[in-house]
Amino acid sequence: MEKKREPHITEFIAFTTAKERALFKWILITDIIFLGCGSLLVYITETVLKLEILSWPHFGILVAGNMFMIFIITLSLLRNYQVRLLKYFLAIYVPLLLIAWIYFTDPKYSISIFETVFATAIVLGLMFYEIKVAFIVAFIGGVSYGLLLLFYYSKIGALPDFYDVALNYIILIVFLGATSVLILRIKNFLIELYVRRRELEESKKVLEIKVKARTKELEELTKSLDQKVKERTKELQERINELERFHKLTIGRELKMIELKKEIERLKEKLKKHEGGK
Repeated sequence: MEKKREPHITEFIAFTTAKERALFKWILITDIIFLGCGSLLVYITETVLKLEILSWPHFGILVAGNMFMIFIITLSLLRNYQVRLLKYFLAIYVPLLLIAWIYFTDPKYSISIFETVFATAIVLGLMFYEIKVAFIVAFIGGVSYGLLLLFYYSKIGALPDFYDVALNYIILIVFLGATSVLILRIKNFLIELYVRRRELEESKKVLEIKVKARTKELEELTKSLDQKVKERTKELQERINELERFHKLTIGRELKMIELKKEIERLKEKLKKHEGGK
């Protein structure tokens, strides 16, 4: 019995690559919408309400970083570069962009902005169902954030509240662990789905082959039956012809016997008349 072949991981990668190309297009659209909404929000808070939360130059840093990311993704998709490289590019570039934005903005917002780092780790990990992507984002974001805090300490001689910093790192670790479990479950489900789809495709091919073979058998059987019917019809026709000939011969013989009997009777009558005349 032939052993069932297990799917190789490269088959699943090829299966997901086509889906990820469409996913990167949605990332571009989402990022463009984010920049548009962010620009509107900054205009309202800074130009209209004069809240002085985030200046246009600081927001311009984020816009420039996002425009570079949009350019790289668009160029990669147009040139048909490897999609896997884009995943790792995002995993490295996005946390660095966020940390750079924190560096160029007010340090007091560093705690709240850092929350976007582990949010990015979770989102990218789930989007591409790869634990490596989530860990890369978390590692680069966590290390960069720690270095940024040390830089602020050496520059201004003060750190954000230790409790807030520790809580952020704890949340990052907890969410990363939960995301890893969820990614494994999603990936196993997708691999199983891929295997089932492949089995259905193989079953469909086997069924089509069986249907074609059976159709061919039925066609050959039909031709054979037609040939046998023709042969049998020919045999019956020959038999009928023989019977008709026999019937004609039999009737002809009976007619001759009747004529002979009549002739005998006529001769007898003639003989009797001849004897009576004597």
